[in-house]
Amino acid sequence: MKKKPIFTYLFAVLVLSFSLTCFNGMKADVFAQSSVPIILGSLNPDNSAPRSPSLVPISASYVESLSCILVYFKYDMGEVDYDLVNITTSNTVSGTIDSDSGSQVIMMSGDAGCYSITFTLSSGVQYYGEFEIL
Repeated sequence: MKKKPIFTYLFAVLVLSFSLTCFNGMKADVFAQSSVPIILGSLNPDNSAPRSPSLVPISASYVESLSCILVYFKYDMGEVDYDLVNITTSNTVSGTIDSDSGSQVIMMSGDAGCYSITFTLSSGVQYYGEFEIL
């Protein structure tokens, strides 16, 4: 059995406290005061006529004070690839994150510009969102 370092547990506590505080509608710490939600939608259209919006199992927000994106997974989807593109400068950052912990951090430059982020699941399903850093 692989041991997890203590910072993994500390990070999980930090993410949990952030989630509970922010999603309960309360003013929170530095995260809630300087975060930009990233609205994600599916890039794989469903040809059927759904009666309600489809579930997006990933949520994300840009945390200005830390120049990072916090990513939350509603369930374990295995490894998830991401492509983060600064549309203004054409700089691209790609990588793979594991969804088994429920949340991950994507570090980024924090440079001003319009950004897009695409998450690709191992099944090929993609989720896309855009945000702006001033």
